[in-house]
Amino acid sequence: MDLKIVGAGSLGVRVALLWKSKYPDAKIYLKTRSNKPGRSTLWREAGFIPVSAEDDTSTANYVVFSAPPTSNPSYDKDVGRAASKEWTGKGQFVFTASGGVYSENKGGTVDESSEVKATTERSTVLLAAEKATIEAGGTAIRFGGLYTKNQGPHNFWLKSGRGEFSSMPNGYINLIHYDDAARVVVAALLSPKSVRREGKLYLVSDGVPITRKDICLATIQCPDYKDCKVPRFTGGEDQVDGKKYNSSKIYKDLIWAPKFQSYEKFMAEKYNEEVKSDLLYGVA
Repeated sequence: MDLKIVGAGSLGVRVALLWKSKYPDAKIYLKTRSNKPGRSTLWREAGFIPVSAEDDTSTANYVVFSAPPTSNPSYDKDVGRAASKEWTGKGQFVFTASGGVYSENKGGTVDESSEVKATTERSTVLLAAEKATIEAGGTAIRFGGLYTKNQGPHNFWLKSGRGEFSSMPNGYINLIHYDDAARVVVAALLSPKSVRREGKLYLVSDGVPITRKDICLATIQCPDYKDCKVPRFTGGEDQVDGKKYNSSKIYKDLIWAPKFQSYEKFMAEKYNEEVKSDLLYGVA
């Protein structure tokens, strides 16, 4: 049950922690492009095996590619290389993708079969990376916006000091907590053979789309943000953008449901239930 995380950031480390709790004797490789000696020491002390992109030769039956495409024009090739060279072909390969590739932007509903667009460098490499994953027989998961109590768009809107944004207040955002995203990845890695077909694609969020304005209103219910003022969104009260995710496919296939069932519920009641570990700080 050895596991390799390519891109051991906030999501990848959460996956590693979950995997170690399930399989304490498994070898777990954490691969990054940046060399941070302090972080590597922390990982070793926790029982993980840090590896660098420059000298990595490790392989595993279970591989997660969760590195972001930022400043990497060969991103899709790196994903393809990981699927063909770092994954043994046994177990499962999971690529963490993004729901930002959809064409829909007028508040409609999308699922795995909805139209996508490759109009930016980011969306182009993400779609190419998905294709490489599926052709290799792996699983690509398009996530909604990832958040924690102190990470996500809410933190920028409420603590940037700007007070005003040109976005539409009633535009839809689809969110999923980092902890739940890690649980989805583990569920996909361990998916039963009855649903593990060649080349799987899933779209995942908590299933409760929420507007920008409501994100901010929900956030100030959390003590960390109680003194923040909701910013003004100037995009027009009568206009709607964004999209709503239909994530029923993965809920059905993997018999999975999020622990944090909505952003509003998390900020009102569940913010102290996040995974807490020193390994999650300074690892992105």
